[in-house]
Amino acid sequence: MIASYELLGEEVHKNVAVIPIKTPINHKVDLLTLKKGFELGLVDVKECEQSTVNTIIVENKSVAPLLLVDGEEIVGGDQNRIMDATILIAPESEMKVPVNCTEHGRWGYVSDFKQSKNIANYRTRLAKHHAFRSKGNVQKAVWDSIDELEMSRSFSSPTQAMSESYENAKSDLSEFMEVFEVVEG
Repeated sequence: MIASYELLGEEVHKNVAVIPIKTPINHKVDLLTLKKGFELGLVDVKECEQSTVNTIIVENKSVAPLLLVDGEEIVGGDQNRIMDATILIAPESEMKVPVNCTEHGRWGYVSDFKQSKNIANYRTRLAKHHAFRSKGNVQKAVWDSIDELEMSRSFSSPTQAMSESYENAKSDLSEFMEVFEVVEG
């Protein structure tokens, strides 16, 4: 059976356009998100035994696979990080996960890792992927993208943290969250 998809009317606000895609099929997949895993205490994220900028250890204590999304941010540890790829971690298992630092000016433990409300923006993820494909310095591409974001907003966080830059932009972004609505289906 081929699902029929319906493109609904375009919703536009300022420089953002959203076209909802509707399907009559309800795709239920038993996956645990990082956010829900942290909320339920089913996910543990920690530094490697020998801390490294580009690798962390993620433990999935759930009976469902854990979905980590490329660009999804965690804060704490020795530095805030974003996932370097979209990864599924098997139930009740632990995995070393590739990440990129999103806080250039800090290397030192502040707290256990926790879920950030942020995901790296399109420009940061694109810069990261371009650097990877061209065998460039991926971490530098992420930091440069955060620097560009701070410069464009005339804002500077003490540790050049993506999460602080996003928090600074929150009032501007909340306007967009109020305009676009999730459509049933």
